[in-house]
Amino acid sequence: MRRPAAGTGHRRGPRRRPPRLRPQRDAATRLDALDTADLTTDLRAVFAASYGALPPQAAHLFRLLGTAPGPDISLPAAAALAGLATAQARPLLRLLDAAHLVREHQPGRYRMHDLLRLYAAERCRDVDGEPALAAAVQRLLDFCLRTAYTGDRLLDPQRPADPGPQPAPGPAHPLTDAAAALAWFDAEHSCLLAVQRRAEEHGWHLRVWQLAWATSSYHWQRGHLQAGFHTWQAGLAAAERLDDPAALAIAHRLLARSLTPLGRHPDAVTHLEQALALFEQGGAATDQAHTHQTLAWVWGQHGDDRRALAHATRALSLHRELGNTTWEADALNLAGWYSAKLGDHGQARTLSLQALVLYRRHGNRNGEAATLDSLGYVAFLSAAHPTALRHYRQALALFRELGNAAYAADTLAHLGETHEALGEHAAAEDAWRQALDLYRQQQRTREARCVEQQLAALRTPAIR
Repeated sequence: MRRPAAGTGHRRGPRRRPPRLRPQRDAATRLDALDTADLTTDLRAVFAASYGALPPQAAHLFRLLGTAPGPDISLPAAAALAGLATAQARPLLRLLDAAHLVREHQPGRYRMHDLLRLYAAERCRDVDGEPALAAAVQRLLDFCLRTAYTGDRLLDPQRPADPGPQPAPGPAHPLTDAAAALAWFDAEHSCLLAVQRRAEEHGWHLRVWQLAWATSSYHWQRGHLQAGFHTWQAGLAAAERLDDPAALAIAHRLLARSLTPLGRHPDAVTHLEQALALFEQGGAATDQAHTHQTLAWVWGQHGDDRRALAHATRALSLHRELGNTTWEADALNLAGWYSAKLGDHGQARTLSLQALVLYRRHGNRNGEAATLDSLGYVAFLSAAHPTALRHYRQALALFRELGNAAYAADTLAHLGETHEALGEHAAAEDAWRQALDLYRQQQRTREARCVEQQLAALRTPAIR
């Protein structure tokens, strides 16, 4: 444990589409830069002809789609943007697709050519006005928030609840389990980041913070470190404008967690100290315990295992005093991990087994997998390599089943080390190559460099 537990339209033939020109990003020039005296190249006139043939409701949806944040949009999100039921939006999107004004580039997902998007946004400002545009974006944002909150709870059921206001009631994308949540987050990730940026532009500070919160578990499990950092950087700036010390403290803590894998240890510690002070002022003992857990991990990443163990032990004491057995397991696992690093293998195994019992009791499968990885590490340090392999394989299977790519990468790296210790070089290389691929995808430069060095050493004959 190294990290705190925390249908396509029918095509009838080739379509003529607008030319592949790069859009003018400057709002002052927009489509005006494309007008010429030659009517055959006046794209605004071409677009206007298709737009003018639309029925009113389809024309309204077209205009709003030009203002939607993100590279594309799903059917349910488009319905939310327009304030329609999904069943109402579906035939309108088919009309727009048939008119070559949008393209269903994936089943149920729609995209506009950049120039069409500019034209639609112009028409929206001219016809509907800024208040209607802001209301549409708010509907889309709240749809994303409601779905993301549900998805976050499915990905991490034991996570402490957001202490602030919840998203307003309304439509959301239906999610039934963690796999569905991961699939939705994967499909909508770019759009969610764009929606948060749009909320920043409007000064909707609460929504900015809520989007950082609701995407946090997803970013952590998928290893989207840069995205996690940027969303919590925005979340902290938003919290500073809200009269909510708890939201501010949480933003400090979760920004610190995002900073650590990026190598910014001093900044992470500063944020955690600010978070701890705010939680102490508010008498929030459970949040103090969570902050000590994060401090344990941050100091451990910095190589100070003794200080890490002290914070993990403090978190464990607080959780036990409060009767928080759900989160007591996290502290037990952390304390076990750093006990192992400090050479107390017996204590490490005892603490990790206690954590495993609690995780299984509460159905926390990510925690269970993380503790199996910890037990593998304890066995590895004790030279019980076959036992270590068994624990690591169990952990890896669980992480893969849960879609937890970040933790799976770490366990693969540990598997490689164990195979290498057993002299099983081909198996070690295979595990390390899989870990390296994941680390590169996750932009985890430090971990990738370490595995690259291990692979290079494996290929270099020993000098005798």
